[in-house]
Amino acid sequence: PAERLLPSGAFPDVARLDIVNGNVSPGAGWAHRGVTSNERYTTRPEKTALAARQVGLGTRPTATHAADRCPGVALREGEAVTVPVDALQGDDQLACLSALRVDGHFSFVAPAADRDVLMNVRGTSDVVAMAMPDACGAASLDCVASDEREGPNLWRRLQGLVPGRTYDLTVGASQSRDGLTVRYLTVPAAVRGAVSGNNSCGRAAVVPAEGGLFTGTTSSGDRVLSTSCGGIACLGGRRVYHRLTLAAPRRVVVSTYGSSFDTLLQVLSGDCPGRAVEGGCSDNAMGNAAMVDVNLAAGSYVIVVAGCGVSAQGNYALDVSVWPP
Repeated sequence: PAERLLPSGAFPDVARLDIVNGNVSPGAGWAHRGVTSNERYTTRPEKTALAARQVGLGTRPTATHAADRCPGVALREGEAVTVPVDALQGDDQLACLSALRVDGHFSFVAPAADRDVLMNVRGTSDVVAMAMPDACGAASLDCVASDEREGPNLWRRLQGLVPGRTYDLTVGASQSRDGLTVRYLTVPAAVRGAVSGNNSCGRAAVVPAEGGLFTGTTSSGDRVLSTSCGGIACLGGRRVYHRLTLAAPRRVVVSTYGSSFDTLLQVLSGDCPGRAVEGGCSDNAMGNAAMVDVNLAAGSYVIVVAGCGVSAQGNYALDVSVWPP
């Protein structure tokens, strides 16, 4: 085509763009002639006249993700945010994660006083962790980490938050692979209640359909006699029982975080002694604490808290969170 000056503005849309040397392809709509940016294709007088248009590769600042610096990424209830870990650095040493590889920063606004926050961190590395610092940039306190034996999935109930206040959250991973996914939900606020006498399946303590927080002791419970959950190492531990009845399918997360000994957790379906639920066994999801994250159909379930080993017994904490799948 005949050559003409391009008016100001963008090129018209085209279906194909070719880079050519010499003759223009037949049927071409536009031919844009110019000088390449590679210095190899300039003459010496031209090269001396060239001015740098951008900072050289070796001196450019490193590109970072918003989550790499506090206050980081703002979370919204129910929305999962995934951050590629190769965009993060390991700036903040989380006390519960000795092999910190990367960490990220997030923030969220506390709900009304009648709601608790369920915070979830999931990754593809061996271990993930979360902590709530006192303030943006402060040392991370009350840190909890997943256990590499049960995978990088961590749920934590957050209580006592000031409604409307923005809180900072630091998460970390032990390896830099793929991404870290963070999200939170809110559930009805739970009040911790003491249970007793639940030392046999037939005397299981009742858990409300919306879940709750419970404390008790396993010291008078019967013994673990099966290796189906926890293996040989957990034989002989004492156990107690809780009954949860669901009128509709629900996502259920159960943990023993805050217990005073090495716990074993199992979710069974049906009448006593119950049948194993897929994914319903945990020994060390969070160090010595156990955690189960399962989708359950409508029906009746038994939640068993036990000690992992003959000497593992004492005061336990049980957190049962329930919401629609």
